[in-house]
Amino acid sequence: MNSTLSDILLAEHHKDALIADCAKLFDNHIGSMGGLKGMTAKTAWAMVKTAKADLPQRAATRMLPDLAAALDPLYQKFRKSGVGDFGVYLSQNAAEVGQKILSVADEKAGSSQIAAVRSAWPKFRGTAEAEVQALAPKLGKLFAAYLS
Repeated sequence: MNSTLSDILLAEHHKDALIADCAKLFDNHIGSMGGLKGMTAKTAWAMVKTAKADLPQRAATRMLPDLAAALDPLYQKFRKSGVGDFGVYLSQNAAEVGQKILSVADEKAGSSQIAAVRSAWPKFRGTAEAEVQALAPKLGKLFAAYLS
């Protein structure tokens, strides 16, 4: 069977649960950030969520199809790699994962109909790469739960 990551993750029987889990993951990650960078990210995220309370779910819904498609080449390599855990595999390839996620985020934020998203993303973007790389194993672990 040669399923794509999109075929698996976007299957109707668990798509809503995955979207909710992704939204929670993003929200929790931003909430756990510390220091000045964390304060800035939390402030920007709160500002955006004030504009649209359901933003984490909406963002996950909008990003998931493109994110799954962007990560599919890595998923196909993972399947052939012998590494038993997709989270571990994504962690080992965190720089590439980060670039793929940021490409999707850049496109989605830039085309958002929500002005707060368009204005907040460029302020956060400069420090987002390290955060996205830190998120890669968690995202891989989350996706792995839906792969079986």
